[in-house]
Amino acid sequence: MALNPRRLRVQTLLCLAVFLLSSVSSVAGQYSDIAFIDVTITPGAEESRTVDINGNETYIASGYDGLVAVHSLATLEMVESFVVDGDVLDIKFSPDGKTLALGSHDNTIYLYDCKKNYKLRAKFSKHNSFVTHLDFSSDSQFLASNCGAYELLFSDV
Repeated sequence: MALNPRRLRVQTLLCLAVFLLSSVSSVAGQYSDIAFIDVTITPGAEESRTVDINGNETYIASGYDGLVAVHSLATLEMVESFVVDGDVLDIKFSPDGKTLALGSHDNTIYLYDCKKNYKLRAKFSKHNSFVTHLDFSSDSQFLASNCGAYELLFSDV
């Protein structure tokens, strides 16, 4: 008895549809294994583009369009906010907790002193495009960054 190719295709498609539907229904409503705790509120800010938690998990910093906000991680109350030049595209606390680095849309990295009420300590303006990512070395002595022009730069802190 010869197999009907059309019938075989239809059966295969039906089996595939049943498999896909059963797979989807088993994960429906499951978005993440991360539990929602609460939300921070930053007056004057619209959308956070980047966020980081400091090493001893006491503060959370958020970068916005022209604004940085630092909240207590325990209470989520804002403890500091300041205006910055350009949109903040990446933000990182140094591992030693002394520096907060911001990568900006104005091609600049800004370094703020966490121990002196986030006073601007230095600017690094060597990128030829907007800063997309940055990160500290584990000893907080060096900073690696890249930008929209695909440059990868290293600097001492």
